[in-house]
Amino acid sequence: MREIEFRQWSSGFFHYWGSGPDSFTGPLSNHLDILSEQYTGLRDKNGKKIFEGDVVIFRNTKTPALIVWNPLFASFCLRRSGWVFNHFFGEAVYPFDVEVIGNIHENPELLEVKE
Repeated sequence: MREIEFRQWSSGFFHYWGSGPDSFTGPLSNHLDILSEQYTGLRDKNGKKIFEGDVVIFRNTKTPALIVWNPLFASFCLRRSGWVFNHFFGEAVYPFDVEVIGNIHENPELLEVKE
């Protein structure tokens, strides 16, 4: 069964809801109005869950990418400085080549463009 899990950034902490064994804190339907980031169903090369809003690096690069949801294609994508458009997982990189290095809420500086 696919794990359905969400997280919300609030007051400096993440709150998790869903069906995963380590994430369920209450009925999911009670939190649908405030959910903001979904678990992609994928894990990075270290086994860490990858969520929308996570910042990742891959293929020994130093330029981070942001995990985003693309509603037009109903898919999770990578957004990276210097790319003209977002790329789907599997198109530009496989999840097992990705390493989560932070998230947009706790580490926004990771996405700053350095010249």
